[in-house]
Amino acid sequence: MKNKLVSIIFFTSLLIFPFASSAEDSQSKTYFNAGMMGLSMDTLDDLKGTGITIDDEATVLSLGVGYNVSPNLALEAGMLTEDEISASISSGLSGTVNGKAYTVNASASVKAKSNITYLLGIKYSSANDSPIKFNVKVGQMFWDIDYIASLNGTLTYDGTSYSVSEDLEFDSADGNDPYFGFGMTYDLNNSSSIDLGYFASEIHGDDISGFSLAYVSKF
Repeated sequence: MKNKLVSIIFFTSLLIFPFASSAEDSQSKTYFNAGMMGLSMDTLDDLKGTGITIDDEATVLSLGVGYNVSPNLALEAGMLTEDEISASISSGLSGTVNGKAYTVNASASVKAKSNITYLLGIKYSSANDSPIKFNVKVGQMFWDIDYIASLNGTLTYDGTSYSVSEDLEFDSADGNDPYFGFGMTYDLNNSSSIDLGYFASEIHGDDISGFSLAYVSKF
């Protein structure tokens, strides 16, 4: 699916470039954006409990290309880099087996790793002469996620210590879900601007949302 989505985005870019060279005003219609997004994910909320620490926030980089089909409406394609959230627990366990003492000191964690995510959608912006414009975005997000369990620590049995380290990918999934966003753009000059926004969607049935900051360059 990744290769297919990359091909779609590349093909979309090829369709955009002819428009960028076919008219005098085309220099302001096609644009690239690059920035970052701070996300919060609910993927591991089912593990919440006493002694469990959940880090459900991640920062990703974003890249995109767009084409203004009108002063108000634009077609957009983009991608988000990989991100990861985790739930961890540290514990100690001791007892006897066959009359010999044992102690387990280990930390366990479960990670949800989202691979490169692709976005295809449209953006509607307010059209006015002010440098500040407001926008709404809707589209489809294509995601791919892996679930990984880790165990690291020591086992002491009858006075002898053993190191334990194990990583296991126990599940994975891919799919697509609608996304929604809104924000504002401030024009620095005729060819560049700063975009602030809010983004919300789902990954594998769990909510994902956050705020974004991007630099937009027209040509």
